[in-house]
Amino acid sequence: MKNPLRNLLTPDEQKILLFILFFGFMGISLQFFSKPIAANETVADTLNLSKDFQIKYDLRTCTKEELQQIPRIGPSRAQTIIEYREQIGFNSLKDIKQIKGIGDATFEIIKPYLIEFGEEEIPKSVKKNTSLNHNKININIANIEELTQLPGIGPAKAKKIVQKREELDGFKSIEQITEVKGIGEKSFEKLKNNITIGEN
Repeated sequence: MKNPLRNLLTPDEQKILLFILFFGFMGISLQFFSKPIAANETVADTLNLSKDFQIKYDLRTCTKEELQQIPRIGPSRAQTIIEYREQIGFNSLKDIKQIKGIGDATFEIIKPYLIEFGEEEIPKSVKKNTSLNHNKININIANIEELTQLPGIGPAKAKKIVQKREELDGFKSIEQITEVKGIGEKSFEKLKNNITIGEN
């Protein structure tokens, strides 16, 4: 069979034309056989990124908006979690079960979205370097990281303790810690045996 292109194109030009036609055909085939993306679906959805990559949030520092990215956590529950964190603080991931409406079943659903933490994660070096008096934390010189070792004290509340300490030019008694917003009598009862202002 005669090649009708022989008189019109050189051998190199014929190869280029065949190359273009081949890839054009492949493109049409892929478009025809591939799954179409729905109108309300993004390319990211078709890649199933939620299964391939899981963002995890730190309960001790995440924002209200970030909490709402977690299943079963709406605006109201996210606000309750933030308030609990500021008033009492999270010492371990399981403390979130103290939030109304979060039981064992809900906890298992939200757990994969949260970073694990607990008492065992406090570095030994921090414990050794903490200014302690008979295993008590000196609230007049402890830093934020050391203060978070106290029961019910998260990073936000530890920061408030440091700010109040600076305002008062140092705590004159351990009872003065109740002047920190979010630390009432109940919180003080949990703290009083674990804190000192440096007296012997």
